[in-house]
Amino acid sequence: MNSYCIVSDSCLDFSPEEMKAKGVELVPINTVMDEVEYGLNREKISLEDFFQKIKEGARPTTVAANPADYQDFFEKFLKEGKDLLYIAFSSGLSSSYANARLAIEDLKGTYPDRKIGLVDTRSASVIESLVLAMALREQAAGKTMDQVVDYLEEKIPYTKVEFIIDDLFHLERGGRISKTKAIFGTALKVVPILSMDLEGKLYLSESVRGRKKALGTILSHLKENIDPDLYDEVYVSYSSSGKEAASLKEAIEALGFKVHLYEMSLTIAAHTGPGCLVLAYGSKKKRD
Repeated sequence: MNSYCIVSDSCLDFSPEEMKAKGVELVPINTVMDEVEYGLNREKISLEDFFQKIKEGARPTTVAANPADYQDFFEKFLKEGKDLLYIAFSSGLSSSYANARLAIEDLKGTYPDRKIGLVDTRSASVIESLVLAMALREQAAGKTMDQVVDYLEEKIPYTKVEFIIDDLFHLERGGRISKTKAIFGTALKVVPILSMDLEGKLYLSESVRGRKKALGTILSHLKENIDPDLYDEVYVSYSSSGKEAASLKEAIEALGFKVHLYEMSLTIAAHTGPGCLVLAYGSKKKRD
């Protein structure tokens, strides 16, 4: 039986060292600011410097990988006689998934003996990291590509993510939420908690007064809903609030769970802005 590679993209949160150790390569979903294109996780700029440029008036945009980008990325594996499975950024937030599908259809004609799998994670940030980890675990257990795809399609609806956001206008500028919701949340001076639905789109799930209460809320949700049988590790990332994220990590570890803590990828931070904290885990409850 031919082995297969698992690949993903830069919309998940990760450490370069960890991806290298796991042998996972990432498709760059690039960020452009001041006519400079930034690729994978902060190769050219730190998040601190990135947010300083935004504060000074720069406006970043993210650019979906196009079909040609995907063809070039996938083809280097196919030329080596390898099959591959792409764990993709949410189709509900970007055209990247659709572009990857187009590239795969074209490549099937050129490489009829190779197999290319595609999974719409309906996820981003650390929840996409969680889905990737689930795929790698199943592969390590000896599951075929088809078995991994079927497993993820069944279990992704039971992955849960919550974002604490300081400023909804970053999401509004990127077209991820409506201007009405951004104005509403800011005017009430509340801390919004966002999640992702079954289609992989962001929605405002709750608003609370005060950041401390928001942290307590998402921790309470985790205690109530986490399903260790699905996945017994938790994923946390942050865009600027490292100390806060470390405190959340400690609180979750006190519950007996291993926690993966990452600085947020540039691609996601471009839409959330500073002060974003993200928590992801396997849940007993299905996404809304």
